[in-house]
Amino acid sequence: MRIFPCLCLLSITTSLTAPVFAQVSRPDSNGGGPATSDEETEIVVLGTRPRGSVNTDVPPQVTLSGGDVRALGVSSVAELLTELAPQISSGGGRGGNPVVLINGQRTTGYSEVRDLPSEAIGRIEIFPEEVALRYGYRADQRVVNIVLRPRFRAVTTEIVPGLATAGGRASGKAELSVLRIDKTGRLTLNDQYQHDDALYQNERTIALASGATIDDRPYRTLLAASDTASLNGTINRPLSEKIGATVNMRGTLTESRAGVGGDFAAAGGPVALLRDTSERTGHVGLLLNGAAAPWTWSLTGNYDITGTHSTTERSATVRDRGKSTAQIAHLEAVGSGPLVSLPAGNAMMTGTLSGELQGFDSASQRLGLSTIGSLSRQSAGAQLSVDLPIASRRRDILQPLGDLSINFHGAVDRLSDFGSLTTLGSSLSWEPIKQLNLIVSFSREEGAPTMQQLGNPVLITPNVPVFDYIQRTSVDISRTDGGNPALLADSRRLFKIGMVATPLGAAGPSLAVDYTDARTRNVIASFPTATPEIEAAFPGRFVRDATGRLLSIDARPLNFARARDRQLRWTLNFSKRLGSAPQPQTVPTMAAMPGGRETPPAARRPENGEGGRGSPGGFRGGGGPARSRMTLTLTHIWHLRDDILIRPGVPALDLLNGSAADSAGGQPRHEIEGRAAFTKNGYGARVSGHWQGPTRVAGLGNGGDLHFSDVATIDMRFFVQLGAQRDLVRRYPWLRGVRINLAIDNLFDTRQKVRDAGGLMPLRYQGDFLDPLGRTIRIGIKKIFF
Repeated sequence: MRIFPCLCLLSITTSLTAPVFAQVSRPDSNGGGPATSDEETEIVVLGTRPRGSVNTDVPPQVTLSGGDVRALGVSSVAELLTELAPQISSGGGRGGNPVVLINGQRTTGYSEVRDLPSEAIGRIEIFPEEVALRYGYRADQRVVNIVLRPRFRAVTTEIVPGLATAGGRASGKAELSVLRIDKTGRLTLNDQYQHDDALYQNERTIALASGATIDDRPYRTLLAASDTASLNGTINRPLSEKIGATVNMRGTLTESRAGVGGDFAAAGGPVALLRDTSERTGHVGLLLNGAAAPWTWSLTGNYDITGTHSTTERSATVRDRGKSTAQIAHLEAVGSGPLVSLPAGNAMMTGTLSGELQGFDSASQRLGLSTIGSLSRQSAGAQLSVDLPIASRRRDILQPLGDLSINFHGAVDRLSDFGSLTTLGSSLSWEPIKQLNLIVSFSREEGAPTMQQLGNPVLITPNVPVFDYIQRTSVDISRTDGGNPALLADSRRLFKIGMVATPLGAAGPSLAVDYTDARTRNVIASFPTATPEIEAAFPGRFVRDATGRLLSIDARPLNFARARDRQLRWTLNFSKRLGSAPQPQTVPTMAAMPGGRETPPAARRPENGEGGRGSPGGFRGGGGPARSRMTLTLTHIWHLRDDILIRPGVPALDLLNGSAADSAGGQPRHEIEGRAAFTKNGYGARVSGHWQGPTRVAGLGNGGDLHFSDVATIDMRFFVQLGAQRDLVRRYPWLRGVRINLAIDNLFDTRQKVRDAGGLMPLRYQGDFLDPLGRTIRIGIKKIFF
């Protein structure tokens, strides 16, 4: 593949630049004071917020210390966010990654934080969606605040080979990164490469369709082969005492190859038919932030470009081609500060102005016919958010009410192709007692389809296995994918009630509960599965032969008339350090406060097992008496309502009671995610589990319902920090900073079972179709050079 020369160039570039970048420094992104040591510390200072705190009175729903993070056995922020997915996903948002802050401040984007190593994290805080408004974002994504250690310097290498225990799928990942954090700044450079082998149908127990005369399983992939290389770098420096700057650049190259069947009529014997896809992405982000007391401001500019090219072989001599280029330039200015002083506190305002230019060009060639498309979009937006304090316990204003505040926010976006889209909302935050916080919010927003949903090139994939609910058979069809220029903007109303309770205080367990009710009109959605209701509503999207056999489906996106989704989500978190605490090391400090008052001395407590140079059990390889740590998390999602009206005049699809919008067979009413982790003396173990309830697809005629069983999967992680083994490091000093991970996904190799009324399994729902990988094992070897 063409990616390998580029990979070599990236590796050489990293090798040459790493020593140079290791000498560059950047200030702590929140100006968090002088560096004291490399160790993780807990600083208690009366009268001030902890370093890196989010600028809000809303308490975090979840707080994880650096030790909690490392107890999960993850290597980077990207892996951490994946592990925390049940806690950071939004029940009423539009999906996507959460808003991620570093030390309580905005970033250039996800690219800046994704490759940061877990060892550099001091703590993690997860906030509800409403906190995003304080930073100029929309209130449809949760906020994750990553507080970095005040001082950290390391070069990290990691190799992670993996395989599926059933065979046929090997993978490997190699990573080299440089990170330096000190009182003058932060610099990161990360180079990654990952390879995954193809997995073909004949490498699993995939049965042939009834009556099939040709066995093409050796030519059809369940999972495509892929190679990905990326280079990501970030530099942040102060431009003055009050202004800081961050620059992030990232480039990614991905090439994949999938088997779509065989040409058995070709001269000389069967020929494998392939789809080759190449994708190249580039990102440049710039952030300027500063303060003009008492206000803070930020200016963010991003440019992204994505180029995709694909070739699909229809026969040994006929090929379809498609390519696209998407470009986005975005500029956003945010200012936040006190608006007016009220008896209960300052009224805070956050204003945002933004502008964006998008371009999307596509071209496709099918059966000798060429199609060219070009779309562009210019948009300008403004958002205003105001927080008004009503009651304050600290200021003795309406004290029986506790702490009470209300937020009003609105936004307008002017799009060149969709006109003006508006957002209006309000929320109320109430803390009647210290151990309980309540949030009630309402919003109405309009959203436009993406440029890709409108203009992606048309691609036809042959031999796609689907289950035909009308004929009750598994068939291979030709599926058409691409954009739909006729899509409309949607309109969503969201009502939410949230609660966070800490009955035993901050050191005890916490319970977060969210109830959301979302109603959407003109829903922008991918094309659903081939149920009788869907085909009756969109007959032009299906092609059948004279016998009724399904031949093709046009799966380009569309608008549904409306959707309604109500759910209740609760998450229980508990983290505890076991054993007696080490003797605190007291470092007296005196900091002047307004009015000539001073704070008392701060107690600085190194966290044993994670300290800096010379500390017991630290990253540098000590072996002192580290304390044990246990963390527990349990999340339950109860779907109370999930239905879709495809269009007026046809019955609504009740996804909880027999209807389906995709091949998964409807929406399970209950989903549970659980995680438990334990660490001691450099050893750690984690078990994660996911369970979802059963579903069914009804209304399939005399054949009866199609039943989808419940399914539970268990993942295990084990790791050992060799640097924490004192005797071993004395004998082999090079083991300092070495960590070995063992990851087992789907430990019991479980798969969902699908049966019809007669107890038979449709061919499309064979276990290896639903989960081709099954149980997988990965061994990671990570070395940190301090």
